This record gives sequence, C-alpha cells and structure tokens, in this order.
Amino acid sequence: MNRTPAVLLFGICATLHAAEPAFKSWDGNYLPIFQLPREKHAESFETLLASSIPSPSTAEDLATRYWFSNHGLLAEEGLRVSGLFRIGRDIKGFAAKGEWVWEVRVTHLGFSLDGVIWINAHSKKIHAFGPKS
Repeated sequence: MNRTPAVLLFGICATLHAAEPAFKSWDGNYLPIFQLPREKHAESFETLLASSIPSPSTAEDLATRYWFSNHGLLAEEGLRVSGLFRIGRDIKGFAAKGEWVWEVRVTHLGFSLDGVIWINAHSKKIHAFGPKS
C-alpha cells in the first residue's frame, strides 16, 4: 500500500496549522472567562456576577425549564450554554446596551441544532428560536 499521499497530506495540514496566527478574530463570546480565576475578570464582568443569572449552570437550568414547558424536551435533545455576550445596541423589549445575554443551544443527539435560547441575565427575559417559535 502506498502511503505517500497520506504522508504528504499530513505534512501540508501540519504546515498550514503551524502558519495560523496565534490570535484569531474574537466573536464577542465571553464564556471562556469562566475558566479564568476571578481576579482576572474585567470590572464589567461584576455586573454579570451581580445579576439574576450569574453563571452558566443557572442559565442552563432556566433554559431547560423554559424549553421543556414551551417546546417539550425530546429524549434525544440536550441543552448547553454556548455563549455569553454583552449587548451592543438596545434590543426592544429584550435587552439594553451593556446588558449580558446568555446563549443556550438545543441540540438533537449533539449533531444538529433544534433551537437557540437567549436569556437576559438581568431581567430573565427569554427569546427562543425553535420548532414552535
């Protein structure tokens, strides 16, 4: 069996991976901050910690209750917090500029997206996109 194409492909991929810049574009998702020690959090993060929904687990619990009561929860579905964002512009009836919003994804067997839930960490208002929305 000739392994030259596989070895060549591996070499090209390794070279391209090594050439990637160390800093990639940032999408505004603050969720990774929870992996840092609290003393490394930005001051603006304190408004989240003082909010009604200060943690990923609290957001996931609220999203699960919401989804179950409004859409039903299939045995194959799972919910996971996928993002934490600060609002840049007022969203009428949902969030004001500077407020924190959690994003929770509802997945089917972890392979496909069944819904997205946004939760305002300050007011607990919810916007959901799914089969019954």
